[in-house]
Amino acid sequence: MVAAMATALAREGARVLVVEPNGPHRLPSLLGARVVPEGGAGAVAPGVWGLFLDPEATMEAYMRSQLRVRLIADRIVKSHIYERFVAAAPGLKELVVLGKIMMVYRGRHEVGGAGGFDHLILDAPATGHGVQLLRVPSLALDTFGEGPITREARRVQAMLEADDTFMDIVTLPEEMPVNEALELECAIRDVLGLKIGHLLVNGMVGSVGEAGAAWMADREPAGELSAAAARAARWCAARSRMQARNLGRAQEQSRAELATLPFVFERDERRIVELLADRIADPPGELA
Repeated sequence: MVAAMATALAREGARVLVVEPNGPHRLPSLLGARVVPEGGAGAVAPGVWGLFLDPEATMEAYMRSQLRVRLIADRIVKSHIYERFVAAAPGLKELVVLGKIMMVYRGRHEVGGAGGFDHLILDAPATGHGVQLLRVPSLALDTFGEGPITREARRVQAMLEADDTFMDIVTLPEEMPVNEALELECAIRDVLGLKIGHLLVNGMVGSVGEAGAAWMADREPAGELSAAAARAARWCAARSRMQARNLGRAQEQSRAELATLPFVFERDERRIVELLADRIADPPGELA
């Protein structure tokens, strides 16, 4: 979904940065690049750049930036004291990762030689880990005394609360994913106190329509191809009914602006991204 969003924005002439804070980093392959750019940052498609972070490496780079003497910095990050310090400060690595993102957001760091991005998209971890990541700045402000850590946390929290920052929630029209999405929406709004953009429901199967209804008879049609078409039509019809129930539940319980995207009958992942980007850029009415 992130790759499709970035593609749609880039087609409009925007410069888009996608941040993947944890591996595996799939954005390059989804956008046609062979590998992650050298150094973990760089262009991955026209108008799209990627920043691929490793929390451990990001933390070490931060410590080295705070300790100007390289020899001393190298000794510290390789010592047992450093390992104990990081282990004793839960959330510190996550705060440093968010701080790195903030520096790019504020235009103080370039990515692969580029800067001045119009949009920054953070591909956050799954529900529980994502909430934990975004909660780190406020927890640091409550835990640590005044110093470098709290100053960093204050700046990161300001970035998260900025007028142009919002969270999109992506889910599937199925019972458990919808439950998880609704819980995440409550956590973002009530626990984190952050703004929500859309609740994006992906993978909607359309109605089989009148043409498909011809394959819906209880009697199995003759011929291998006809029988396969009949099974596909029945699958689509049954899945569409199930999805409609869960979509209705999401509409009733969510306070976010709801949008849907279709199930793409395509094997090639790059093609799926292109088709979803088409839908995002030119919605038929239900996706605004």
